[in-house]
Amino acid sequence: MTDQTMTDNDEQMFKKYLEAAERGDVAAMMSLGACYDEGRGVEIDAKKAFEWFLKAAERGSVISMLNLANIYWSGNSVEKDMAKAAEWFLKAAEHGNASAQFMIGQCYYKGEGVGRDMAKCVEWWQKAAEQGDADAQYDLAACYAHGEGVPQDISKHFEWLTKAAAQGHPTAMKKLREGKRVYSEAISNATESLGQINDLLKELLDVLSEE
Repeated sequence: MTDQTMTDNDEQMFKKYLEAAERGDVAAMMSLGACYDEGRGVEIDAKKAFEWFLKAAERGSVISMLNLANIYWSGNSVEKDMAKAAEWFLKAAEHGNASAQFMIGQCYYKGEGVGRDMAKCVEWWQKAAEQGDADAQYDLAACYAHGEGVPQDISKHFEWLTKAAAQGHPTAMKKLREGKRVYSEAISNATESLGQINDLLKELLDVLSEE
């Protein structure tokens, strides 16, 4: 497929999305926002992308809710507004979007757009982690390591760290390798110490058994 063919197809899809969106099709509104955001079939227009995402979000499009939250978070095409970002992250999170659940957890962790609340932070990271979000799994592991928002629990720390590492989370993989190295050294040192104690006990028994 040539670049021209791809361009023609994008333009045709844009026209279809526009017609459907103007008829009230919510999915088309979201797709139209993406076209304006990415320049597919039309010139990039961040303002129009925002307008169509807003229309779709107000009609229940969860992806559009997340897109709006990210726009407010970054300040792209609108004035940066952490309160509105948190508001839309929360709405998308309540609809079960894992990325939004992680991000509203971030908001509660940092106190950005909402009051800092570690209990709510952990609650949302737990939901995202259970859906397989690697970043949430890693941050949840850290909470269990330090006892932030939850009682300290090293076994749960390693449980979530392992899950994040299994998904290729680079920091989780590094920390898990380091943890295994430290654990191996501790076992080695303990074994060596036990061997030294056994040698001393044998010497002591030899001394005690001398006539």
